[in-house]
Amino acid sequence: MSALSTRARSARAALGAGLALFLLAGGVRGQALASRRVASGLVHPVCVTAPAGDAHRVFVVEQDGRVRIVRDGVLLPTPFLDLDAEVESAAREQGLLALAFHPQYATNGKYYVCFTDLAWSLVVREYVASATPSLDVDVSDNANARDVVVIPKPAPTHNGGCLQFGPDGMLYLSVGDGGGGYDTGPGHDPVMGNAQSLATRLGKLLRIDVDAGPPWDPGDNPWSDDADGIDDLIWARGLRNPWRFSFDAANGDLYLGDVGQNQWEELDWLPHAQGFGANFGWRCQEALHCTPYPGCICNVPRGTNPTLVDPVLEYEHVNGQCAVMGGVVYRGSAMPWLAGTYFYAEYCTHRIGTFQVVNGTVVNHVDRAAELEPEGADVLHFVAAFGVDGAGELLACDYYDGELYRIEAACVPPQAVCEGAPNSVGPGARLGWSGSASVARNDLVLNCTGLPPNSLGFFFYGSGRMHAPLGNGFLCVASEHWRLGAVAIAPDGTAEHAFDARAFPARVDPGETWLFQFYYRNVAGGGAGFNLSDALAVPFCD
Repeated sequence: MSALSTRARSARAALGAGLALFLLAGGVRGQALASRRVASGLVHPVCVTAPAGDAHRVFVVEQDGRVRIVRDGVLLPTPFLDLDAEVESAAREQGLLALAFHPQYATNGKYYVCFTDLAWSLVVREYVASATPSLDVDVSDNANARDVVVIPKPAPTHNGGCLQFGPDGMLYLSVGDGGGGYDTGPGHDPVMGNAQSLATRLGKLLRIDVDAGPPWDPGDNPWSDDADGIDDLIWARGLRNPWRFSFDAANGDLYLGDVGQNQWEELDWLPHAQGFGANFGWRCQEALHCTPYPGCICNVPRGTNPTLVDPVLEYEHVNGQCAVMGGVVYRGSAMPWLAGTYFYAEYCTHRIGTFQVVNGTVVNHVDRAAELEPEGADVLHFVAAFGVDGAGELLACDYYDGELYRIEAACVPPQAVCEGAPNSVGPGARLGWSGSASVARNDLVLNCTGLPPNSLGFFFYGSGRMHAPLGNGFLCVASEHWRLGAVAIAPDGTAEHAFDARAFPARVDPGETWLFQFYYRNVAGGGAGFNLSDALAVPFCD
């Protein structure tokens, strides 16, 4: 390739500014998002998570009572944990609801699940996955288990049931008000409802020291060691059905989605360490709206009762909207432009929204539903939960379809650039592609058409762009470039090469844009006896 390399070197200096603009434009386009299905065959997935540092596995909670492992995109046949016989999942809000790994899981093997038992009680149970803990246990040892919390409930609904370890190392549990409209009826405090009453764990956010052992009191909860009968584990109150909450991994801020009653959905935010004794307002308020119950104090208009925590975002039950699915703040490394962005879903309308909180105010609120609709026949509907893998990258559970999706930077399709020249058989060779520009999928296939049959050629690539005469055509790759091996042109004038993005010297990284071209012998074309196709610009992504 000496002739090609000489031409490329001579054009580098003049091309510098243009190449910079070309790559910048590619980077901006790459900031769009996409969803990619990574597993199917799940049964009502409601939670996805992974131990910190696990590079190969994610753990998916199936509502019927199993925890499944997806290893490198393959759903393992044997569950990590099977509690089907102990879990009541007959009602839509019951079942195995959550999973959380101890911060020291790699050394102590401890993890925690939350489920509704056959008596409708909400149970948090501790397991030790293996007597010899490691990050590679695919089937849990169930012998060493103990119940941490058991909360009797009057109804099958409004369980909450989310588990998260906070930045303080404590285990937090969200608990619904017990069921029943407006927190009323049998099993509900007749004066103020369960959510406002400090005599019950229902309608609360609990904070648990799993390392302390029974009674699990951290000792610094708002009512720890109180002599007035208030439960020591209560951290915050005033919740209706807090299906999902999470902590921002960067600063510890709390984000919580509380499913509303008849008209309003709410998303709450509290800065790190300000949840101590917080009151989210239910049943006195549904989001920012007072309820009709006497004896309640509202914060409407805002600021009239600052002891209540107002949501940072609310939306009404219009156009089919019905239930907010709280999500997570993105803090992964693959999409740095999304740092601090919170993802949530609207269950009934399939909407996925994102926003950031700046100085207590929602900014950059974006509807991502159309952007995240998968390609082809797949659909990402009925998102029941978001989670992150061991590296902090974002995942979403499709409840009814039983699928797991990864949310990632969209791959911008490769584009034809740099017009080629005619050859002996027609208007010129054209470079095409199939598969994708995803480095993770590594399925890009280059193809070239309009070639002289039964000849020879090769694909080559580099990072720069130009349009300079060479042979009977034009050289489009301005930088140093690499050839991908000789290819025999088929009788129909086509050539193909499966590009391995991970192989030397072809290795590329997400975020890089490379140009591909095809060199081919064309003796019948006269002149130099060889020609070049047009070029294909490929912006590689994750």
